[in-house]
Amino acid sequence: MLGAVRRRMGLWLGALASAAVLGCAGGAAPATLQPAQPLPPPRADVELVSLPADLVFDRTVGAEMAVVFRHTSHVEFAGRRCIACHPAPFRMLAPERKAEHPEMDEGGSCGSCHDGQRAFATTDEESCEICHVGLDP
Repeated sequence: MLGAVRRRMGLWLGALASAAVLGCAGGAAPATLQPAQPLPPPRADVELVSLPADLVFDRTVGAEMAVVFRHTSHVEFAGRRCIACHPAPFRMLAPERKAEHPEMDEGGSCGSCHDGQRAFATTDEESCEICHVGLDP
C-alpha cells in the first residue's frame, strides 16, 4: 500500500516538475485583450504540449450566459507556464470546477489576475461579455 502511494506521489511530482520545465504553449491570446504589464518573451526552450479542452461554467448562469474558459487565451499571458496558475489558484489534479463572482470579486479564483490591474476586473460590468460568451444552441 505504501509503495503504491509513493509511486502515485512520484508520478504526481514528476508531472509537476515536467510542467515546470516544459511549460505550456498554445494559441495566441485574442488581440483585443492586452495585459496591463509587459509580458516576458516566450521562452524558446519551451516545448509545445497539448492544452486541456475548454472548461464550461454554466451551472449558476445557464447555457445562454455560460462562461467558457479557454487555456489558449491565457497561456501567453502566463508566460507559457502552467505553473503560473497551477497549483494556485487552480489545482490540476483535483480541480473544483467552481468559480463564483463573490469569491472572484474578493481576489480569489479568476479574480487573482482579473483585478483591474493585471487584467480586466471581474467587477467591471463592461467586460461581462468577454467571459460570459454563452454556448451555441
